[in-house]
Amino acid sequence: MDGNATTQELRFVVRARERSRVVAGRNAHRYTDNMDINCPKCRQTFSIPQKWPYHAGFGNLGVYYCDSCPNLVTFSSFDPRYQAIVGKKLHPWTLRADKAQKVERLLKPCPCGGRFRYTAEPRCPLCNETIRSVLPASIYFIETGKRIDSEKENIWKSRILFPAEWVHFFRSRLAR
Repeated sequence: MDGNATTQELRFVVRARERSRVVAGRNAHRYTDNMDINCPKCRQTFSIPQKWPYHAGFGNLGVYYCDSCPNLVTFSSFDPRYQAIVGKKLHPWTLRADKAQKVERLLKPCPCGGRFRYTAEPRCPLCNETIRSVLPASIYFIETGKRIDSEKENIWKSRILFPAEWVHFFRSRLAR
């Protein structure tokens, strides 16, 4: 990590603490739920509608960023399709590279045409460069682009039948 990345992280932490003091103080009415981020590449500041980086472990979430744009895909550790791919009791942030790549291959492509990757990093929505340095650790994530949530839309490739679907498939065939 270079000196600029550390400076960026410190700026983020200081801003987060300043916001906490504002909320606790008499100026709570001025508080916004936005987080300002200084891109270390283009040096521009942009705002995202979250107070701080989310912790994927607390939400039992898997988070894969697009390798081409700021979009990200999220899914639950308890999603039956995810569990069919890697097995139960394996949270996404604990996966070895081979299992993470297996999940990658079964995700639909990003609307931009890119691929959601376990190793992809968040991107600046202004210059599209990676901005990993704004996160305190790899288990945290920020939404700088569109968040595609598996609970709201299907993120998995549709040609793949998972165990529960196999049972339904065979039952429907036997019922004929």
